[in-house]
Amino acid sequence: MPGHEGTASRCAVALLALAGAGIVHAAGVNPCDPRTYGAAADGVTDDTQAIQTAIDTCAAQGGGTVPLDHGTFLTGPFTLRDHIFLRVAKDATILGTTDQSRYVPAYIGARYREDEALISSSNATDVGIFGAGTIDGQGDVLSSNGQSWYSAAGAATFPYASFPFAPSSNGLPRPWLVEFWMTDHVVVQGVHLARSPMWTLVPRYANDVTIAGIGDFAPSTSKNTDAVDLVSSQNVTVSNVDFASGDDDVALKSGLPALYQDPAQPLLPAVATAHVVVANANFTSGHGMSIGSEAINGVNDIDIENVALANTSNGFRIKTGRDRGSEIRDIRATNLTMTNVDQPIVVNSYYPASSPPKCGTETQPQPATATTPYISNVTLTNIVAAGATKLSFISGLPESPALDIDLTNVNVGQASSKVPPMDLRFMTGAFSNVTVSPTSTGTNFGCDEDVQVTGESLP
Repeated sequence: MPGHEGTASRCAVALLALAGAGIVHAAGVNPCDPRTYGAAADGVTDDTQAIQTAIDTCAAQGGGTVPLDHGTFLTGPFTLRDHIFLRVAKDATILGTTDQSRYVPAYIGARYREDEALISSSNATDVGIFGAGTIDGQGDVLSSNGQSWYSAAGAATFPYASFPFAPSSNGLPRPWLVEFWMTDHVVVQGVHLARSPMWTLVPRYANDVTIAGIGDFAPSTSKNTDAVDLVSSQNVTVSNVDFASGDDDVALKSGLPALYQDPAQPLLPAVATAHVVVANANFTSGHGMSIGSEAINGVNDIDIENVALANTSNGFRIKTGRDRGSEIRDIRATNLTMTNVDQPIVVNSYYPASSPPKCGTETQPQPATATTPYISNVTLTNIVAAGATKLSFISGLPESPALDIDLTNVNVGQASSKVPPMDLRFMTGAFSNVTVSPTSTGTNFGCDEDVQVTGESLP
């Protein structure tokens, strides 16, 4: 599997290193323990300074494990340093403050700023969070201003004052829960993430990342509460996770064009998200497995394996558009089961529109630009869905067809014959044993517009 030869060994080394990261003792006092510096862990006292002092002291001594072994640590934003592993044990909770003035909003089109996530790292190496405890962002709890993060997002009007150049599809910029910015050798294992103000776990420009055995919960009605967003990150494994989110359960992104970036800052680095494995995952609410939409620097060499989705709005989705496109290629999804997923398969080159124009209404290509999307080499194998309520579709553009889209053993069971058959447009590929039923037409495919597919009779 190209790009993944060293993934398993890297993960094993990372997990062994994590398991062996010991607590540093000095004359009976642990300089890495926040309690040494006055942390109360009573859910009322602000423990931010104690936690940060423990992290900084531990890092100055070469690193180690910062233990949060029991109690509720109320805290504002804090920063992990090189060679620091944060242990959140089963009986411990990190509780993000509801004082919104302690944070600054995060945005994919801007560079990292302190306090844009509850927990973050910047330009670090060898960092991690592990244990069976909880990190809770309290996104639905009212602040002193009378709004929660979620109610503020619901009431927001566009353009957003904090980032007026952000597209409406971003949603109101708010803090993230955990962010690793330009950080290498990251492990997040076992912890439960909950009620993030916005995106939950965000490796941005990160390399060699292992995310394993974690859970995430945000209300299904909460806006933009993605569980994992990989942004311009490489050599990443996401495995054995259980997510119930209000937006994408896993999203693979690589940024937005200059139009949507901060004009007061240098352009962000042009880095693709690549060499990613998402395996053995369970998604029970949210928008499913997504690639895009912010992918101006490309997404490639992705393996999605053994994912169960239930009651999500989407199953497998590629979302891109003429204002934010690039190369999305070499995507392989195998063994996906979908139960009561509204829209099992979507390849949408017209995002942020939820669907393409009506079949036959756009036939003339538009000029290619620096943000024209190019989708190619996408393979879906052994996909089984039941209870779909909306049509699936695969759509390239007249000027940029989706190329080599191969489906094998794909069976989309629909909730009723009122759901239209799958739409195909501006694409090439090979299909084998692809069924969509029941449909009002009794056929698997509806719109068949500039399509070259071998192996199946269309429509």
